[in-house]
Amino acid sequence: MDRKVIGRCGKFCGECRFYVGTAGGAGSSGGTATCEGCQGPAEACYNAECKIVACLDERGYRYCAQCAEINDCTKYAEVNAEHGGRPKIFSTQLKAWGEDRWLRFHLGDAAEDDESE
Repeated sequence: MDRKVIGRCGKFCGECRFYVGTAGGAGSSGGTATCEGCQGPAEACYNAECKIVACLDERGYRYCAQCAEINDCTKYAEVNAEHGGRPKIFSTQLKAWGEDRWLRFHLGDAAEDDESE
């Protein structure tokens, strides 16, 4: 399964207009801005200067959901507010369900197709 659609802050990259991955993202809408997700190199990410990515790398985490300080983090609170609370919902799911179940839920049949390869 393509874990690149799991944003490190908890966002689902597959619903982002800038994400150009193979899992159903819409891609850039008329402009030149694109993103390959934040699981890969920072320069491939739409926001290469993301404070979340730098913080997670420094702490040795892959996702904010793994951090015990998520509820008190101002960086995370900004991202969560900017995206209507969806990162918090998705991070809670990711922590409770794990990557595989989270991906099956968000990708549906696309996740199952990936598993069969």
